[in-house]
Amino acid sequence: MIFPELPTWALLVELILAGAVVIVAGARFTRLADDLAKRLNLAGGWVGLLLLATVTSLPELVSGGTATA
Repeated sequence: MIFPELPTWALLVELILAGAVVIVAGARFTRLADDLAKRLNLAGGWVGLLLLATVTSLPELVSGGTATA
């Protein structure tokens, strides 16, 4: 085994930190998408449909692409 087993408390801390990063990044991303919608004079729903849906599906696109390679 390459990595030694971590204690349960360390895994819990990692999980909490990763969750906090996802929450902060998601909140920032939605604010930036809203600003983009205002600058481009688009409705927020369109930006949410086009930009946010595309970006949130990128991990599946990447994993599908690497699985076929």
